[in-house]
Amino acid sequence: MPPTTSMLDFVEPPRKLRSWCEGGVVVASGADLSASAFPAMLASMLTVRVRGSICDDQGQSFPRGTLHGLATRPRTFQHLGAVSAVGLVLTPEAGPSLYGGPAGNLVNSVLGACDVFGNKWRDVETSLVASTSAKAAVETMFSFIAEVARDPMIAARRDHLARLAEMALARPERVSTERALSTRQFERRFSSAFGISPHRFRMIHRLRLSLADLVAEKAVNVELANQHGFYDQAHLGRDMRRWVGRTPGEIRRLPDDPSDPHWPIRVGARAQRLPSRR
Repeated sequence: MPPTTSMLDFVEPPRKLRSWCEGGVVVASGADLSASAFPAMLASMLTVRVRGSICDDQGQSFPRGTLHGLATRPRTFQHLGAVSAVGLVLTPEAGPSLYGGPAGNLVNSVLGACDVFGNKWRDVETSLVASTSAKAAVETMFSFIAEVARDPMIAARRDHLARLAEMALARPERVSTERALSTRQFERRFSSAFGISPHRFRMIHRLRLSLADLVAEKAVNVELANQHGFYDQAHLGRDMRRWVGRTPGEIRRLPDDPSDPHWPIRVGARAQRLPSRR
């Protein structure tokens, strides 16, 4: 029988996969969870819907297995009845590396996993749907990523994107000095690899750090704004409304409840607390 209340579990990734995955997530939603609201995020997601249906805000149903690209805006996915799903939160550099096509095509997109990975994914998806253990299902997905990551070409892409991401978060003069690249050269190279500008990448990274601190109630808004490089707390509030759809105060008051549509914010905060993956 479908659950009447929702359940959410976060699974830490194996240490050897932390450069690829930020964690696994198990969601079993009952009638009390009609949607999942995601903020803008640099992470991609690889998901499998075991039961139920999910659609976007236009009413378009998703395939059973999906690869979600990084998002530059908040997104809400509607649940059609009770839904059970398992997924992996991928590192920012892993998603485009696994996709392999033009990075811009993945931004704000939800693609069928079979279309991306082909026959090797179909067997995994069949196994996941038949699994009777949520933990075993997540481990199966970790194993799939570990297998794909052994491909030298994909691994090299991830390493290259990881270096670009590190450069994007560094001081501009360091990029110019250490890499002998002009600002414009670096912006072109980065945008081609990730599908977004390094400036936007930094802004969404800053958003994630701020969200984690808001959820943990680590500081008042003015301190958070100063710590994460916002001009002031009004700037912090504008970015939260733009990229999350909620004010900082509303985010602080989010319930620690799997039936709340904004549960992805808490999952992101949990992943942020893991030891450095590098």
